[in-house]
Amino acid sequence: MSGQGQLTGDLDAWRAGDGEAAERVMDRVYSELRDLGRRFMANERAGHTLQATGLANEAILKLLPQETVFANRAHFFWAASRAMRRILADHARKKMAAKRGADMNRVALEVEPGEESWLTPDRLALHQAITLLETLNARHARVVDYKIYGGFTNREVAEFLGVDIKTVERDFTIAKGWLKRKLAPAAGS
Repeated sequence: MSGQGQLTGDLDAWRAGDGEAAERVMDRVYSELRDLGRRFMANERAGHTLQATGLANEAILKLLPQETVFANRAHFFWAASRAMRRILADHARKKMAAKRGADMNRVALEVEPGEESWLTPDRLALHQAITLLETLNARHARVVDYKIYGGFTNREVAEFLGVDIKTVERDFTIAKGWLKRKLAPAAGS
């Protein structure tokens, strides 16, 4: 059985109530979660108190006790990406409360090589906007999570979501425009 097939099998076992399957899933994907954490942390300010490994570990702690059952690899990594986004938003919220907003970090929404950063909202505003987008169009929000936070290519996102690459490109363009409009007042534009 391939590595991806074994992961799917373990996700199925986890769904069926096998507690040890959750640990096997984490063993299989831990290095990928750390890589995902590095992608998230690449957008953070220098000297951030969280590290990529710590972010991955916190995400695991949020994923393991969940009642959510992961349908497949794509669903699992979307949930991990979402958990990491929430962890960073919570961290930003606490830092903002501690410093009364004096040191909110900015996030570049630059995802395509060579594309100029069109907006750099603070982490909390971006999290809130994506959370609102989830209620309006869950697939658009997933595309944003996968591309901005996960650093996945259009082809990977298309595979995860089971849609055409053109659909991913169109969804991202629409979501990016919506986020730009939504975040413009928060970014001072």
